[in-house]
Amino acid sequence: MYWRGVHVTKVLLHAGERGSRIEEPLLHAGFSVVGIPTKPTQRNKILKFFSLMKVILKEDPDCIIVDSAGLMCVSAYFLSRIFRIPHILRVRADIWAIHEEQKEYYNGVRRMYELVLLKLCEAVFKRATKLFPISEYLKGIMKKKGIKEEIVRVMRISIDGERFHPSKDEDKLIRLLSVSNLSFKRKTEGIVDVIPVIDEVISKYENVEYKIAGKGMFSQMLEETLKNIKNKDKISYIGYKKDIEKLFSHADIFVHYSHLDAYPAAVLEAMASSTPVIATKFGGMVEQVEEGVTGFLVDDLSSFKDALEMLIRDKKMREEMGKKGRLYVLRTCNIAVVGESYKKAIDELLR
Repeated sequence: MYWRGVHVTKVLLHAGERGSRIEEPLLHAGFSVVGIPTKPTQRNKILKFFSLMKVILKEDPDCIIVDSAGLMCVSAYFLSRIFRIPHILRVRADIWAIHEEQKEYYNGVRRMYELVLLKLCEAVFKRATKLFPISEYLKGIMKKKGIKEEIVRVMRISIDGERFHPSKDEDKLIRLLSVSNLSFKRKTEGIVDVIPVIDEVISKYENVEYKIAGKGMFSQMLEETLKNIKNKDKISYIGYKKDIEKLFSHADIFVHYSHLDAYPAAVLEAMASSTPVIATKFGGMVEQVEEGVTGFLVDDLSSFKDALEMLIRDKKMREEMGKKGRLYVLRTCNIAVVGESYKKAIDELLR
């Protein structure tokens, strides 16, 4: 594509509802970004395939970026080979760990389907032009799976520092917050594990409340746990919230006790909102939270409780950690920095 005599690289992007995290850095870096129509093809995989092919024929993109490990990952790879277009996969989850979890609750037919899909995606991972995992943790997993290191390049998540910003309340109430995808059992179990601890702590500190936001097939597990707590007026599950940035901006402590996360955006969104984070010492969280500086990384419920009470008691510590967390996100995860990383990687690829 040429604009005023200058070639502008055109990227065909297929992403989900959070595609702006990729599109905004790409646009900022000077790329032209096109996508496939979403409304008429949201559920029909065959229509998605043909929509993708139609866009390729019409737009003639320089490369394809797919933010999916499902059928579209396989479809996009197949079409990229037909049309000889570089194929880039953005990897934001450990697909092998997710598959192991889902075997626990999917029936036999679904398990077989997911196994076939996993093997197909694994084959595509090994043959893609480039892989952009969002963390060093994921890069390490890919290395263990036999994926060539030279095609793997870590590409961080971009966070909008204007959308996610601090707006702390002046009252004495200390607001705890968790935001999670409750479609995964191990993520939901992490929240379920900390609820009794938080319930116990809230009984000691009257000026503390805890809100849990998110949605998914395991939300009922969470709701059942909340039936047995003492402080029902101070601990609540509020479901899905579109304007989630408002919750982050008013939160004083962000709790992310999860057993299945590769590099959660919610942790960065909390930090961008000047909120200190307590997270499990697992996966990509160890790359996000600097121990004792922007929050705490905990091994078990005992260390979680100690970290929580420390932050509840010490307002100055909360404020200092929050400021340092926001500075970290603005410095390393802003749209311009991530966009420059995309530009460097894609320009090298197409050179």
